[in-house]
Amino acid sequence: MDKKAVNKGLLGYHLGDIFDNATIQNDSRSIYQWNWLSGLKPESVRIFSGSFSKFMHPLTGPGYGWDLEEIIRFFDKTDGVIDSITVSDALDDNDDSLAVWIDDGEWENFKKYRTKWLAQNDLDSTHRYIDDFITMIKKIETENPGHTVKIIVCLNLMSASATECVDIVKYLRSNPIHNCTVAYVEMGNEMYFDFSEKMLGSYNFDDYWEYINGGYPDSLSNYVVGDSVWNNHNYIAKFKADPTFNCKVAIPARNLGAGFAFFTPEEVGLIDGASDWNDSLATHYTDVILVAGTATYVKKFEGVVIHPYYDDSNWKGIPDSTLEASYPCINLADADSTNDEWTYGLFDDRLEWAFDSITYNYRGLIRNGFIESYNEHNNHLKFYLSVAAGGKELLTTEYNYKYDGTDERIGIYSQAFMHGYLLQEWILKNIKLNFNTNFRANFFTFATLQNFAGASATCLITPANARERSFLGKDIAPYEGVADSLKREYHMKRTPYYALELLSEISKNNLKYVQANSKIFIASYNVQPTIFTNPAKTFLYIYFTNVRDTPQRIILNTSTSGGFYTGGAGILITDTATIYCIDAKKTYSTSGKGNNTLFDLNQCYDDSILFPIEILQIDTLQNIPSGSGDPLKSLVVPAYSFGFIKVPISPDNFRVSMEINTPEVIIYPNPASDFITIACLACAGENDLNMNINITNIAGEVCLSKPISNGERINTANLSVGVYQININFGNGTKQVKQFVKQ
Repeated sequence: MDKKAVNKGLLGYHLGDIFDNATIQNDSRSIYQWNWLSGLKPESVRIFSGSFSKFMHPLTGPGYGWDLEEIIRFFDKTDGVIDSITVSDALDDNDDSLAVWIDDGEWENFKKYRTKWLAQNDLDSTHRYIDDFITMIKKIETENPGHTVKIIVCLNLMSASATECVDIVKYLRSNPIHNCTVAYVEMGNEMYFDFSEKMLGSYNFDDYWEYINGGYPDSLSNYVVGDSVWNNHNYIAKFKADPTFNCKVAIPARNLGAGFAFFTPEEVGLIDGASDWNDSLATHYTDVILVAGTATYVKKFEGVVIHPYYDDSNWKGIPDSTLEASYPCINLADADSTNDEWTYGLFDDRLEWAFDSITYNYRGLIRNGFIESYNEHNNHLKFYLSVAAGGKELLTTEYNYKYDGTDERIGIYSQAFMHGYLLQEWILKNIKLNFNTNFRANFFTFATLQNFAGASATCLITPANARERSFLGKDIAPYEGVADSLKREYHMKRTPYYALELLSEISKNNLKYVQANSKIFIASYNVQPTIFTNPAKTFLYIYFTNVRDTPQRIILNTSTSGGFYTGGAGILITDTATIYCIDAKKTYSTSGKGNNTLFDLNQCYDDSILFPIEILQIDTLQNIPSGSGDPLKSLVVPAYSFGFIKVPISPDNFRVSMEINTPEVIIYPNPASDFITIACLACAGENDLNMNINITNIAGEVCLSKPISNGERINTANLSVGVYQININFGNGTKQVKQFVKQ
C-alpha cells in the first residue's frame, strides 16, 4: 500500500471581494466568519476577485480602488463606437440611456461595477481592502503557528500597468502589517472571454500574448487603456526579468468545449475555440527571457490556469424535466396547514426523481467525466511533460457547481446535501490526479474553491435571512432587521463549508494519500472511498460518500497491507472506528434556505414558515458494525452521509513473525452475546491444538486468561458490552490477534 504526499495547495479558497460591508468586513462584527476561515487553516487563497478584478487598483484605495471614469472608457468601447461619455451620463440608470453607448450584452455588467464604485465612496479615503486582506492572513498564520498561507494574485491587466501589478506583490510581501507569501500571479482573469475582444481588442491567444509581452495588438486603444498602461504593459518582463524580484506566473488556459464534464459554451463573438487557445498557449512553453544584467535566461511562465465549473450546461435537463416550475400551497385552509411542505425523512415523490437523477449525474462526473476532461486538457496543455521539457504546473483558481439564476429549478442543488457531496468527491479527485500515470507527478499544485463568502449560491458561507437569523439567535444588533446604524448581514455556514471542514483534516494533519484497491458494484449510486493516513501511521482516514437511503457497509481487507510499516509489517486495526460526517435525512436536506431555490418553488414557505435547517454541524458517531467477520473491519456509515472514518491502527507485528503454516483461527458468533467459540480451521499437529488465550478490553485490561483446546466454547456472559481483543498463543510459538464484539 503506497503512501503519497498530498499537494496541500489544492485545499484553498478564492476570497473574492469579501471585505465590503455586505460581506465580512474587517471589524469585530464579522469575528465569527473570520474565525471560521482561520479554523479551516487554508493552504492557499486567491485574491482579489475574478471578474471584478479587471479594474481594481488595491494600492490606491479606498476599498479596491475602482475608478468610474476609467471603467466608463472600457465599456464605452464595447459597442465599437467611442462616445466619450461623462460620469454624470453613466450615472443615468435608464437602460435606454445606457444603450446609446454600451453593447447590449454589457449593461448589467456595467451597473454592477457602478454599484461597487458607489459603495466604495462611503469608505474613509485611507481604508484599503488590501490591508484588510493582509490582516486576515496575519490572523490565520498567528492562530495556526508555523503555518504559511500561499497567495495567488489575480492581476488587473485591463487598467493597471505592469509596474503597478509588481508593486502589489511587493507590498503584500513587505508591509507594516504582516509580510505575506505570494506564490503566483495569474495573468488576468479568463482573458479568452469576449470582454477582452470588446475592450482590449484581443481576439485570440496570439493577441493576448503580444499584449502581455509589451506589444500592441491592432485593436488596442490608447484612449481606452490610458497612457499608464499604453506605455507600460510588458507584464512578463516586469515579473521575470528583474534580478531583484521574482514571482511565478500563470497564464489562463481555456475550459473545454461541449462533450466533456467541465466545459464552457463558446462565447459569442470569440473567433477561436478552447483547443485553438490552448494549443497556441502550449507553443510558448519553452519561451525564455533574459534576466537584466545577467547571462541567465528564465522561463516566461511556470503555470497554466483553468476554471472548471460544473454549470447549467452539465445538468442535461434533469431539473426542468423532473420538477414543476412551482408548487402551490393549496391546503392552507386545512387544519394541517403544513401538509404541502416538502417532507424530510420520508419519501417525497415531488423531489425524489430530481435528486435521484442528479445522483447518477454526479456519479458519472466522479467515475468517468473528471478524468475524461483532464485527459482532453492534457492533449492540448501537455501536463505529461517534464519541467525540463517545458511542462507547466496546473492551477484551478476557480471551480465549483455553478448556478446562474436563469432557472430556479437548477438552484435546488446549491447548498444542499448533494452540493457538499459533489465538492468532497471533486476535491479528492483533484488530489488523486497527481498520482495518475497519464500526467507528470505532482503537476497539479493549487486549487482555490470559488468562493468562501458572499451572496452567490455556491459560497461556503452566505447571508442568513430573517427566519434563519431568528433560529440562530442572530436577530440582534448589528444584523439586518434590527435598528442599528451599522447594520449588516449575518453570514452563516452552508453545506459546502462543512464539506471543506471535513476535508481540512487532510492539511491540518499532513495526511498522506494511501493508494489501495477497492471494489464497488458498478450499478451502485456511490463511488469508491479514498484513504489517507497520518505521518505516524496511527490512523487511517477513509473519506466516503453515501447517497443511498440505507446505511453503507465498507469492509476493510488488511491481509495485503504488508509493507505499510517499516520492516514489512501490515496493518492491525486496534479499536472501534469513529465516523465524522454530515448525516442528512434526504439528498435534498439543506443548511437553511440561503441561496437554495428549493423553497422558492414551494409556495408554502412564506415568511411565516421556518425553512428547514437540517445541516448545522458535523456529526461524530461511533462505528456500529454489522454482518459477519471481524467487527473492527466492518465500517457502517449512515444513509445520506459524507465525511471520513477515523480508524485506529498499529503495526501487525504478529503477522510478520508468523510462519507460512501458522494455523488460522475463527471466532464465532461475532458479534457475540453469552459465548464465543474459538476454532482452528486447519490445525495440523499436537502443538497447534494447544492454545493459550488472553482476552483484553479496549483499555488493555485482561478480562480472561486460560489455556483452551480447539473448538472450545468460551463463556462471555459476564463481559460488558464493547470490543475485545483476543491474543492467541499456539504451542509452536506462533501468535495471532483477533477481535470480537460483545453485544
